[in-house]
Amino acid sequence: MLGRLSRIYICEEKGKPRELVEIAFLKEDFGMVGDCHSGTGNSNKQLVILLSKDRRDIEESYSNRGICTKRFKENILLDDISLEDLKIGMKVKIGESIVEIKSLGKRCFAECDLVKAQSICPLKEGAIFAKVIQSGKIKVNDSVTVLK
Repeated sequence: MLGRLSRIYICEEKGKPRELVEIAFLKEDFGMVGDCHSGTGNSNKQLVILLSKDRRDIEESYSNRGICTKRFKENILLDDISLEDLKIGMKVKIGESIVEIKSLGKRCFAECDLVKAQSICPLKEGAIFAKVIQSGKIKVNDSVTVLK
């Protein structure tokens, strides 16, 4: 086991608050069902956003928050996971679903307060973007496992 699923968030409409849920459904070539960032046609919309709990804790501890840390919100918060164990192309089983890691880290913006202060952004390396390659139900406390 690599870690466990700590929290699941769904945002039904852009600009609205996220909703904390216990169970969600990841759909192949779509993303998280019910989330406004999922859909067909645009491959970026099909990505599920994962973040480790330790990176979220670091981000929340900053008094000076950056552009992304103010508005970036994950779908899935992972606990007891080492980001060093993850690589692009890896397949990860979460609950009944399987996702493939497509991208690690979020790019920084020159106008960001964290960049200007030369602070380390927890999202630069901590955000994980994954595509759902096998549909399935996920729930809080599900194990997260890297597939060989």
